[in-house]
Amino acid sequence: MHQFSYSVPYNFGNVQGLGEMTLYYRYQLQAETNLRPAIAPRVGLILPSNNPVEDIGEGSLGCELLLPVSNFANDAQLVIGAGVPIVFSNHSVDYGAFFYLSFEPKFAR
Repeated sequence: MHQFSYSVPYNFGNVQGLGEMTLYYRYQLQAETNLRPAIAPRVGLILPSNNPVEDIGEGSLGCELLLPVSNFANDAQLVIGAGVPIVFSNHSVDYGAFFYLSFEPKFAR
């Protein structure tokens, strides 16, 4: 299954405005079964904001690679994943890595 989504952050702090918009493409690589978790890699295109001077966003083009793995157990979902954001600025390439864990009980869905 293919899925397209987007994220449009807005800063409500002292300086208000839109941050970097991210366009995502996700592919359901493996559906969940009784023996295997679901795997759905995702790639994102980070579009620069209009306000880098106002400290809202980086103001540079970038991408993000994500690999979440999820499984349902006892009417709750557990998601474990890793991500690599890469931002291309005028003088360098900034990158990093992050890991995440999410637990969603039945009442939250």
